[in-house]
Amino acid sequence: MNPDTIHAAFQKTGIWPLDPNVITEVMMAPSKEMSHEGYLPIEPASPVKAVAKLLRELSVCNPDNGNNGNNAPNEPSNNPEDVPLPAETALLMRLAVSTTLQQLTTTRLAYLISPSLPLSTSHLQHNTANPTANKNLLLNTLCAKEQLAKTIQRQVLELQVANVLNEMYCRMLQGQLAHYEKKKNIPKGMGKLVGNGLPRLLSGDEFYEQVVEFTDKQKRTEREKAERNEAREGRAEAIKEWHKEEKTTWEAAKKVAIVQKKRFGVPAPKLVKCPGPYPKPAQGVPLGESENEGEEGTEDEDSSDNDE
Repeated sequence: MNPDTIHAAFQKTGIWPLDPNVITEVMMAPSKEMSHEGYLPIEPASPVKAVAKLLRELSVCNPDNGNNGNNAPNEPSNNPEDVPLPAETALLMRLAVSTTLQQLTTTRLAYLISPSLPLSTSHLQHNTANPTANKNLLLNTLCAKEQLAKTIQRQVLELQVANVLNEMYCRMLQGQLAHYEKKKNIPKGMGKLVGNGLPRLLSGDEFYEQVVEFTDKQKRTEREKAERNEAREGRAEAIKEWHKEEKTTWEAAKKVAIVQKKRFGVPAPKLVKCPGPYPKPAQGVPLGESENEGEEGTEDEDSSDNDE
C-alpha cells in the first residue's frame, strides 16, 4: 500500500477521508442519524409537535433522582419537595413551558390556553313556523319516497346476493364439468387399488406388496394390449400385401387369356378382412350331466325298440 494506491482507491469510490483541520464541526451539517433527538416517521401537526418538543426538553432538564449524591436516601420519596432542582434547570423548564404556550396560541388549539371563554361564531336559527297543509303533504310525500328508496335499495341488495350465489353455483358446475371431462378422457385400462375413492394411508408391508403387484399387473395388461394391437396391424398389412400380389397374378393371367383368345372365368380375388379376436369359451356342460343325458337317451331308444 502506497499513497498513490490509496488516492486512486478514494478517487474510484468517491469517498474521501475527513480532515478535521480543513472541515471543522461548525462547517458540518447536522445529521439525524447522529442526533440525540427523536423524529417521527410522519411530520406531526403543529400542536403535537410543540407538545412533543416540550416533553423532550423537560425530560432533558429534569435530573435523575438517583444521581443527586451519595447521601440521597435509597427509598423513593413521595414528596416532590425532597428533590431540589437547581435554579438554572428551573429557569430552563419555565422558559420551555412559556415558549410552548406561545407556540400553541398560534395553532388551532389556542382556545385551550386562552384566559377567556371561546365564543361560537355561528348562530342557530330556530324556525317555529306553523305547519301548513302543503307542508304536511310534502312531508308525507317525502316519507313515501324515502320508504320507496329503501325498498328499492333492499331489492338491489337481494339481486346482488342472488347474482353472487349464481356465480358461485356456475363456478361449481364448471368445476364439476371440467372434472367429468378430465375423468372421461382418462383411459379405463388403469384401475384403482382402492375403488371406493376414500382416502387411505396404508404403509404396511402387505399393502405395499399388493400395490407393487397391482401396478405390475396393470403394466403387463397394457403391454399385452399394445402387443395385440401391433400384431393386428401387422396381420392387416400382410393381408393387404397378399391381396395386392394375388390381384397382380390374376391380372397377368387375364391378359394371357385375352391374348390367347380364351375364356377367362377365374373371379378376381377379394380383400379378406382381418380376423377378429378369438371368442371367449362358452360355459361347458358338466361331465355328470352329459353322462346322465346319454343314459336317458339309451333308455329312450330301448323303450322305442320294445314298442316296435
